[in-house]
Amino acid sequence: MRAVGLVVFYFGCNFLASLLITIAVSLWCVATNTEFTLLKPALEEMLPLGACLCAVAITAIASRYLLFGAARPGTRLTMPSADDLALSVTTGLALGMFFINIGGLMVSGDSETAFTPGLQKEAVSVSWFLFALLLAPVIEEFLFRGILYDGFSGFGTIVAFSISTLGFVLVHLPETLRFMPALLGISALSLASGWYRIKTGNLFNCIVMHLSYNLALASAVIFGLILT
Repeated sequence: MRAVGLVVFYFGCNFLASLLITIAVSLWCVATNTEFTLLKPALEEMLPLGACLCAVAITAIASRYLLFGAARPGTRLTMPSADDLALSVTTGLALGMFFINIGGLMVSGDSETAFTPGLQKEAVSVSWFLFALLLAPVIEEFLFRGILYDGFSGFGTIVAFSISTLGFVLVHLPETLRFMPALLGISALSLASGWYRIKTGNLFNCIVMHLSYNLALASAVIFGLILT
């Protein structure tokens, strides 16, 4: 169960890093007699990105030297063909736009909410865009369609597909349960990414599709902020 252990270890490190960073900032405020409320906006903006980077670094070191020895996932990561690349981009954008339109139909009156379903305006920041477009697609696909899928591939394709897909959806439940179309969108993305993993055996396709999906959402967020 090394694959499950590595995924759990990453998210545990992410949570612990967030906690330690918050404690460190609080202690610094006490030591310097600085109001915590002055630093809170910057902390909330940079905390997800900082915790993610810390978790990636710790997990990479631990997986190589401490927890899992020399074991490495067997997922192929190569440049796909032009057709596969175009299909990945198109599918990701289509799923993202479908989610945006479904979300828009379920809200009314508030143009910001309609264009940015499931997101609060104060939660949108530069670090959010960096995480959504650069880090999340690579990290999450490597964890779920890479390590977790490979870890259960010995039990058969269906089992590996089901566990990696379900795991991806469960991790996103805290942010999607508040808005049902978001849960539908993340479930569709997980199913499509798993199917690409089976069809091509190339993790690059999954990353590109995930990035395209997030790009569609980020574009809607930007458009919504422009209108408000």
